[in-house]
Amino acid sequence: MTTTINCVIIQARRKTGLGPFNCPSPARGPMSNIIRMQHLFLSNELQGIIRMREQQYRDRIDSYTTAELVAGSLDNMVAALADMVTIEIPFLDENGIEVTEVDGQVPFYYLRPSPMNFDQQGTTQGLIYTVHIPFTGPQEAFYYKPPQYPMNMPAAVTSNTEIQLTYAGADLTSDLINKHSSEDVEKIKQQLEALRQAVKPFNDQLPGMIRIYLGQKQSQAQKATQTSAGIRWPIRKRADPTSIPTPPAIRKKIVPSRPASPTADAQPSLLEEHYKQILDIIQNMSIAMERSPKAFATLEEEHLRFHFLMQLNGQYEGEAMGEAFNYGGQTDILVRSGGHNLFIAECKFWGGEKTLLATTTQLFRYVTWRDTKTAIIMFVKRKSFEGIIDEAQQFMKKHPLYVSGPVAEGKTRFRYIFKHPADANQRVTVTLMLFHVNTES
Repeated sequence: MTTTINCVIIQARRKTGLGPFNCPSPARGPMSNIIRMQHLFLSNELQGIIRMREQQYRDRIDSYTTAELVAGSLDNMVAALADMVTIEIPFLDENGIEVTEVDGQVPFYYLRPSPMNFDQQGTTQGLIYTVHIPFTGPQEAFYYKPPQYPMNMPAAVTSNTEIQLTYAGADLTSDLINKHSSEDVEKIKQQLEALRQAVKPFNDQLPGMIRIYLGQKQSQAQKATQTSAGIRWPIRKRADPTSIPTPPAIRKKIVPSRPASPTADAQPSLLEEHYKQILDIIQNMSIAMERSPKAFATLEEEHLRFHFLMQLNGQYEGEAMGEAFNYGGQTDILVRSGGHNLFIAECKFWGGEKTLLATTTQLFRYVTWRDTKTAIIMFVKRKSFEGIIDEAQQFMKKHPLYVSGPVAEGKTRFRYIFKHPADANQRVTVTLMLFHVNTES
């Protein structure tokens, strides 16, 4: 029986020094340089994706507290929820397509590798070609199944920025590479367009569906609030009077401060007043999470972040975004004004010293030379919380860029000064915020 495995180039370029490239059989050693390909557009039923997105916005609305529902702007909340669950389909950047090549063992006959075949018998030294097709949009959409199942889809490796198609064989010619890669690109484009047309009715109807469901919940919340207001006896106030801020009728604008003597490279920065206000909004939202831990127990980091973004956008005419690309990576919360980054924050679940220091390092990978006001938001799912507050303050001092702090701005909020990773003479403000979301019995 012929042993077959799948072999794909891992971003191999001659300038990287990678080579020669061989595809060993399992009997010859571990496949440390091999990634298994997968056929495109054949993994996830599109209708299942749509049902999941519908449930996603309902779950999010169901997790809102009465105070959030009453305080929130219906239009703003609908827009934020629709943006969160809209099904986006990628676009290929055909102008950016490139080919890389590496030496390797190739079959005597021309081969377009699939997850089921890369024949290890009858090979010779040759070149393995990988066509890199850049795209914008979500990577997972390349594995959605369109309503009409496509035939003869190419197998590929995808990253969050490109598709990789591989071609190999001793008798492979430039004409064959051009012919089959063009055919594969065209097939991918056709299926993306089919998906775009298939999700369009859902995306178009989504704001209306969210408005109906959210409107019902807001109506119920308003009735509950009226009931509370009509009770004869006064409602006992919480010991901690902090509550979710009510979005004003006209949202505030973030007005950046500018240098007194502008220079060619002068950039605006975030006013201290706005920095504190943003931190207050985040803290107030987190207090609501602490008070209703079961409502947030199953949420992932990205879903928790959404609640902060909703409150920030409800308070400001800013451009708070989720997963916004900023310099070296994707940060959790980014506030921009006039095209400039003014505030960057990372949200994580507490995992001890290692997690905290890694998150701090990750935050610094995202800041540009002008970003100076940041925050780290840690959610602690532990019964014991007091000890973690003390530990976290000490752990922050172990980071190699640490300069000074903490300055306590509350029981669980501490301000630090760090060196800027791009300039040791410049300083970055990092506010550590710890929130207790105890889901244990």
